[in-house]
Amino acid sequence: MSFLSLFLSKQIQFNRFELLDLVFKLKTFQNLNNGFKIIIFTFFFISINSYAEDYFWVGNSGNWSDFANHWSVSSGGSSMHSSVPGIDDNVFFDQNSFNVLSSVVLDLSIMQCKSFDCSTITSPSNIIGASSSVLEVYGDWNSSPIISNAFLGQITFASSSSSFIKSEGIPFQGQINFDGIGSWELKDNFNTLGKLKIIKGSLATGDAAQLLSGSFNVTCLGLFINGVKPRTLKAGTSTFTITGADTAFIFSPVNLFLYEELATFKFTNIGVDTVRYFSSGVTDTITNLNIASSTILFEDESAFKNIVSVPGSGIVIKEKKTLSTNSLSIDGTCSLVSVLSSSSSDTALLKVVGGATINYNSIKGINAVSGSYVANNSFDNGANKGWVINEIASNGYVYWTANGANDNWSNPDNWSTNCIPGPNDTVVFNSASFTTNNQIVNLDIDGYAYAVRWEGTTNNPEFSGSDYSLRLKNELTIDVPIVSSFSGNILLTGLGNGTIKTSGVVQNSELSFENSCDWIFLDGYNSSEGIEINEGSLDFGAFSHSIDHLLSTSTSSRVINLNSAVIELKGTENTIEFESTGLTLNTTSSTLNLTNTNNSLFSRLISNAVSYDTIVVA
Repeated sequence: MSFLSLFLSKQIQFNRFELLDLVFKLKTFQNLNNGFKIIIFTFFFISINSYAEDYFWVGNSGNWSDFANHWSVSSGGSSMHSSVPGIDDNVFFDQNSFNVLSSVVLDLSIMQCKSFDCSTITSPSNIIGASSSVLEVYGDWNSSPIISNAFLGQITFASSSSSFIKSEGIPFQGQINFDGIGSWELKDNFNTLGKLKIIKGSLATGDAAQLLSGSFNVTCLGLFINGVKPRTLKAGTSTFTITGADTAFIFSPVNLFLYEELATFKFTNIGVDTVRYFSSGVTDTITNLNIASSTILFEDESAFKNIVSVPGSGIVIKEKKTLSTNSLSIDGTCSLVSVLSSSSSDTALLKVVGGATINYNSIKGINAVSGSYVANNSFDNGANKGWVINEIASNGYVYWTANGANDNWSNPDNWSTNCIPGPNDTVVFNSASFTTNNQIVNLDIDGYAYAVRWEGTTNNPEFSGSDYSLRLKNELTIDVPIVSSFSGNILLTGLGNGTIKTSGVVQNSELSFENSCDWIFLDGYNSSEGIEINEGSLDFGAFSHSIDHLLSTSTSSRVINLNSAVIELKGTENTIEFESTGLTLNTTSSTLNLTNTNNSLFSRLISNAVSYDTIVVA
């Protein structure tokens, strides 16, 4: 075997070498006998490894790429390197690097080093660089409390052996990747304003031998432990605080070794976006999940030992998926109601060992299985199974005060009781509610009330919102001019008698009748949307109404009293649709005016054995 064959068979990697010198050596070694070949090979290997060097920064501010002026072969020295650092080279920023406030600019697209050490600097300085740059670190990271890390690019820790990271409380700014066959130990708390990805290798949040007695905490925008490469996370007693929205946690069990029996994963985003937890079909159990004012969307099968949330947090489970836990502590308060919901009209499953009792929650589309489930002082948004849901007792009259920092219905500071109105409260907007022109009431959650009354208000207020529903049991009264831009649904869900009076204020929401309550219009109703009667009775009176459509397609018991009403129907498609099963239609001299003039979008009248008085087609 020639030396070249032996050289190639060993797959030795050289980071830097003199090409002509290498060719000369290979030619010389071709004629050596086997015994001598081994001796020379060993010498040659050692010679190549000797190219790993130490790089010392000098000269205050400058660019990483400017090796001729800033990368010295010794601390404070004047002899400079002839290239930038490579993956085997340790870089040092020390007491001789800066004597004034300086900035080191990481200016290349990809930069590499073995260990990155600035622990001995004596003058404050900055590390900066663009988000498009990448720094690859193949050894330790040893920071200083007086250095500012403003580098926006990615930092990839790519060790092939044992390394440590000590950040001295200085947060990283960009994405951090762990992507090597080696291991890393944290020496203090770790914080990045970017995402944290464990792609390959082993991360321990403290001394790997003493994790249960002392672990450091991790804060990041998002935590990603997905993929199929071998990954190990030794989390000990650490708290992982995840601050971001959108997809903030991805967790895959394939080739993952997770040691975190006392660790906590905490979500703290309080913005309008939903945090997405995607577990890649994981059935392994994470121990502690803490939700701090976030809304978490669990997009896959997910399992935990303990789930704890602060009041006002939200848990949304993707439809047809299951969230499993040994214990569930998600109580809200009257001022900060928590949310437990499916992500769509299809139900999601909740499985708690032995069941659960929760308080002050708004629950929708949750099928609770394997236990007894009770929700006290809570809101039933429909489509729930396996629950006993006890409503919040009445607070009587609840007045809008507009004392909150925003215009949201969900803000308890806007209400006289400092609690969000419940399904048995009478909500009142009056002359004291609005002190300046065009103030807004924004329905930013599913709202509840026994009755809503706009009476004696001034300054032309506006009722707004679009993505949520307002559920009323007994009354909707508008006695004064307001702007009603609200385009969500108004659901009338009472069991007794109910009244609707709008005083000519045009509505922009669908009006749906959902329970066996007897409702009556006290004046004409004008809306850009329609009316849907699914249960109970509705009396149109002797008034003129203008709506988009009129539907009653369920088979539940329904009574529609058209009487002598005149109803303008402005819509296209299914403008009138009645199912005769369960329907009683009473009419004496009513008129239905179909006023759609769009010849390309027809108005459809669909009814099964239903008789009308007069239908006028414009």
